[in-house]
Amino acid sequence: MTRPPTPVDASSMNSFSAEDMYKLGYDDGIEKKSFGTSLPAEASLILPSEQQGLDANIGGGFDSADDINWQYNSPSPPNSPSSRFGTASMLSLFHLGRTVKNLATGPDGRLNPQIFVANARMMEPMQMGLVGLSAYGLLKAFF
Repeated sequence: MTRPPTPVDASSMNSFSAEDMYKLGYDDGIEKKSFGTSLPAEASLILPSEQQGLDANIGGGFDSADDINWQYNSPSPPNSPSSRFGTASMLSLFHLGRTVKNLATGPDGRLNPQIFVANARMMEPMQMGLVGLSAYGLLKAFF
């Protein structure tokens, strides 16, 4: 069942909603009319594809080989930071410092290298892994 085309008043072009524009295009498609037949002349301001002649490609194919020959401009490489010592490196440094302080501090509050070695050997595997990751992050920042 086809409906008769809706008459279009050019003076009311600004009051068309997206639904009205869709309905006009839908009606054109049902009646096998060419693209934009029901639209008033002022619709060319809204439909830039009609001004560029792109509606001729609806049937398929390209107008010329120039349509597919385009130049690809690759994005520029990201700017390298001036210093690789950032927040992550600071956190790694603080973590390593705190761990060394905790491992080397004896019961009397003084730093002792023998206590450091004994505590390092008894350190939990999870804590050893975090110290390793912190050391890796810190070394990566400098080398």
